[in-house]
Amino acid sequence: MWGHRIAVIGGGAIGGAFWLVSQFVYGSTYSASALVCADAIGGGAIAAGFAIYVSADFLDKSKLEKMFFFSIAAGLSFPSILSTISNAKDIAQIHSTNRQVQQSVQTVQQQISSPGGNPAKVAQEIKQAGTALSVNPASPDVKLSYDAVSKTAISSLSAKATNAKNPADYVGAIAQIGTVPQFHFDAASKLAELSNSSNVRVSAAAKPALERLTEGTTQLNTEVEAATSNKSHP
Repeated sequence: MWGHRIAVIGGGAIGGAFWLVSQFVYGSTYSASALVCADAIGGGAIAAGFAIYVSADFLDKSKLEKMFFFSIAAGLSFPSILSTISNAKDIAQIHSTNRQVQQSVQTVQQQISSPGGNPAKVAQEIKQAGTALSVNPASPDVKLSYDAVSKTAISSLSAKATNAKNPADYVGAIAQIGTVPQFHFDAASKLAELSNSSNVRVSAAAKPALERLTEGTTQLNTEVEAATSNKSHP
């Protein structure tokens, strides 16, 4: 077992070192510092380990010399191999975000299509998905689906608020969705419509919700402008 490890790590390190030498030979701008050397040797060893791992099903591990030279080749190609590893992580993150957002979209669709749907649950799912999309990559079609369903949810909640026994629940959900930046305008527009409703209970619930949403946005813009000003004038 230790012989295998030495063959892989040693071969990868040698390959990484050869790659660095080739950069110097062909006029690269790399400087011969200890950090650059360590990066090349360490990168070669990591690339060799990854290459052996993904090739485990067809590589004959009983012959150390084959593993050794295979590791050298992997070490020589370590920049592209490490790039592949990084891209694989990005793809995995996209898939993970896609699943999370799609689950939220499905839940929102179920809630707004049900007569007894929970408006708070709708707002919660839209905000959770919005947070995930703000920090993680996702597929364009998933983003478009999320935007479309969220805007549909705002319209549905608005329609239900006009006929609900407790419109404040639906109005509050619209206001919560409005805290997601790309839905602020849609939510504020619906709340403005509801605040002018002839239904006293609806307008009474919508007016303060609209004010809170508008005040919150104004305060956020002020804080962003202040932070930007501070960065511009240290």
